[in-house]
Amino acid sequence: MKFLNEKMKKTEKEIKRSWLGKLILPEFYEINNCVHIMLLNKKDEEPLIDWAEGLENNEDRMKFEWNANSAEYEDFIKFNNDNEKMDFGFKLVEIWKTKLKEQFPNYNFIIVLSFSDNSIIRFNKLRVGTTNYIDEGNIESFKNDGILVEKFGPDI
Repeated sequence: MKFLNEKMKKTEKEIKRSWLGKLILPEFYEINNCVHIMLLNKKDEEPLIDWAEGLENNEDRMKFEWNANSAEYEDFIKFNNDNEKMDFGFKLVEIWKTKLKEQFPNYNFIIVLSFSDNSIIRFNKLRVGTTNYIDEGNIESFKNDGILVEKFGPDI
């Protein structure tokens, strides 16, 4: 059991509202058969919600998720070296995977972590009839990037 005084409760709320807090304590929601991570404030999310609501097929939904569920995390965190940057990325993959499995146990997902000039984490639902931009079959074609692909779900 955890106990927080008022100062710590206020700090906890502020962290959860920050971009970094949303990255490491992700809030996922579903709209029009798309799973989305809320990285922006509610007002800034509205155009994304409108975009998702207008999608009519799985290919468009996959493209939406690939683009909207992406975070260049090193823009917001100072790392001392590349190993720290990658270690943080590996931890984010595990956090997002755990949360997605918990919240959407019947869906299959792919999380991609890429590392080159910038570090990007992104995810999307795996759907029948769609092809992901990056998967385990083509990661060696990215000669200048380090790529991690994590697929998970009840059918994987």
